[in-house]
Amino acid sequence: MNMPLAKTTSTLPTPAPASSAAVVPLPKSSRSFLTDALFPNLRALAARVVPPFIMLVLIFGV
Repeated sequence: MNMPLAKTTSTLPTPAPASSAAVVPLPKSSRSFLTDALFPNLRALAARVVPPFIMLVLIFGV
């Protein structure tokens, strides 16, 4: 069941001129010790420890 369109005119907004847009820089976030030093080391440790641990759990589970 198709309904006919009530309006036949376009309701799309006209785009703004390109010169009216301005680039606003975001404020820099202050990075802490956790994000700079600890998280990369934890990620590397997890990459070495988690896969063998998962394999041991699967082997002993079977």
